[in-house]
Amino acid sequence: MSFKKYLLILSLFLFNFLNSQTSEIIDSSYQEYFKKTREIPHLHLNKTSFLNGENIWIQAYVLDQNSEQLHNATSNLYVSIFDENSNLKDQHLIPIENGIGSGNILIDSTFTNETYYIKASTNWMKNFNEENAYFQKIEIIKDESSEKNSQKNEKYDFQLFPEGGHLLANTYNKIGILIKDGNNKGIRIKKGHVKDENGNVIDSFSTNQFGIGMAFLPFNENQKYIFEAITKENQKIEAYTPTVEKLGITLNLANDIENNRFLLNIATNSNTLKNIKEKKFKIFIHNTRKYIQSFIDFKEDKKEYSFILEKNNILEGINIITVFNEENKPILERLFFNESSRILSNSLKTSIENTNYDSIKIKIQNNHKGKISLSTSFLPLKTKAYNPENSIASSFLLTPFISGAIENPNYYFTSANKNRLTDLDLLLLTQGWSKYKWDDIFNNPPSEVYKFENGIDITLKISQKVATDNIFIINSDENKFHGALPFTKENIYTIKNSFFIKNSTIHFSMKKNNNFYKIGPSLSFSSHSLSDNLNLTQQKAIFKNSNFSSLLENDSFSIEEKNSIKNESKSSNFTYNYTTSRWSTYPIRKRIPVIEYKQKTCRNFIEQNGLYTLEGISNPAEVHFSDKIIKEFYEYKLPIGFMSKKEYYSPKYSSLDEQTYVNYGAIFWKPNIEIDANSFIEFHIPNNNQKNIVLQIEGIDNQGNFLTEKITFEN
Repeated sequence: MSFKKYLLILSLFLFNFLNSQTSEIIDSSYQEYFKKTREIPHLHLNKTSFLNGENIWIQAYVLDQNSEQLHNATSNLYVSIFDENSNLKDQHLIPIENGIGSGNILIDSTFTNETYYIKASTNWMKNFNEENAYFQKIEIIKDESSEKNSQKNEKYDFQLFPEGGHLLANTYNKIGILIKDGNNKGIRIKKGHVKDENGNVIDSFSTNQFGIGMAFLPFNENQKYIFEAITKENQKIEAYTPTVEKLGITLNLANDIENNRFLLNIATNSNTLKNIKEKKFKIFIHNTRKYIQSFIDFKEDKKEYSFILEKNNILEGINIITVFNEENKPILERLFFNESSRILSNSLKTSIENTNYDSIKIKIQNNHKGKISLSTSFLPLKTKAYNPENSIASSFLLTPFISGAIENPNYYFTSANKNRLTDLDLLLLTQGWSKYKWDDIFNNPPSEVYKFENGIDITLKISQKVATDNIFIINSDENKFHGALPFTKENIYTIKNSFFIKNSTIHFSMKKNNNFYKIGPSLSFSSHSLSDNLNLTQQKAIFKNSNFSSLLENDSFSIEEKNSIKNESKSSNFTYNYTTSRWSTYPIRKRIPVIEYKQKTCRNFIEQNGLYTLEGISNPAEVHFSDKIIKEFYEYKLPIGFMSKKEYYSPKYSSLDEQTYVNYGAIFWKPNIEIDANSFIEFHIPNNNQKNIVLQIEGIDNQGNFLTEKITFEN
């Protein structure tokens, strides 16, 4: 073998080895970054605009992003209220069980502003670089200035977004267009033109109802175009294309809906090809749980590479295409959406069974093959009070991947909207790179700085000396908790993983022989609040004057599974290397609810001195203390704890006929609905003399499929 031939073989070996190492670096970094599960919360609120004296009624859903199902291990969900200056007003703790919880917040006299923001998050979520908290603006309707203003703000924001991140000379480039008004709402323009530097019109464009459009143009070196839009008010606004780069590569993705596929085109120019020929670039299609990868070997005589991505062979939901160069650096990125089968439609049949003078009987039939958990809000048909920024589908399928605010995200998951997939692709074209930054993926993986909480630990310390043959009695009827322990020298006890209700009462006593004596321990608590903040990204709403009258009366493990499957596309020789990762790593603790018993056995436990554990009283249902005995108990009101679960009660509206009630009132709220497959539930709602009612439903089935429905009743 000649020395030259030997060097050629050696160089080819080293090239393949280094490319293999590059691929492994990306794979291993990606897997490590997403190994720890992320929690994604969503709140279904009965309304988003409220009158003083009403309650914000809440059903919370928390998803495990890795399993794509309800998170059966999380338990502590913090719901924070911020004012319009991002100051924390209040914070509440909702108990979550099997991924679902509920609660309510009273809009009392302390809500003095017109605008507030609700944020829902967990302590565990703070371990991650990305913000996945739930966020919703709410309005307090109090006086004539409280309705949204219809006056127009004539300032406009006109932005251009090159597909993949930049424009490349001597190639065609797709450009996303985004035009918003001064209220941060997209506008549909009257007409739009693209002009060259000499003022010649070379193309036209339009925008949809969200102010989004696109253009596909050829660019030369130092080429600049002027995008000129005419608003419906005949105001002319302009934007200029960014700098055109002389070297680089571009990508173009087209959604071929008719043929159920995506068309991906990777292109470069002659100047770049001189530098990258025979170099291997990587295409990485991913969604935090799975990824598909392939390589491009740039040839000396080929500047474009086309691939057909069959939708049946790629991942459902949001996907991210990232292109890496031979140095393992991400150089292009594009988000796209592959229609998801996780959106349930027409799975419920809802009807009015009968109507009485004071109530209406509602029936909800589940025609779906799985069990569904629901929450429902009944409102007057012409309500202006229900404007959620996210549905349960958009909270879990869209917002975890996008950094910016999205106008009416539920539009893209409503099957009745014929152009929703085309509009969704335009939206993703204008979003830039995904929320997950590659610098973090490579260099800053999550670490467990903040613990995975499971209830609240309550430590009791008795300072006085007590004989060890006496018994320490703990009793809380509100929390269905009863415990009896012998005294020791240290007399330090811990109620582990408690789910005690805030402002509930605990009684303490010492039992000596057959007598009871008051004893008052000092109490301390594990973490029961969240250090939280709010970063407002949306402009504040403007309000208008309206006729208004007050309606409310004054009293009113770590598991990793990897499969590699090579599958050749019929049309493009695109290689799919599937790597499936079902990671789910977080501290798992036995859930020990305070408020329920199983087979008459107290499921709470008390840890004494960090070592001694006692199950409390074996038959708590049989425990009963007379009023006389209770007088000998020391009473302590818990300053912290979880929200209590309350039955919905209708506000005391002074009139059901006034326009304010029609616009902002509430009829009924029904959370915690569970309906088995092919089963139904019936319940009554108040008859408020409303001829037409709108029912807003959100829910999820036992496989992690989402349901959002709006149903109109004619009473």
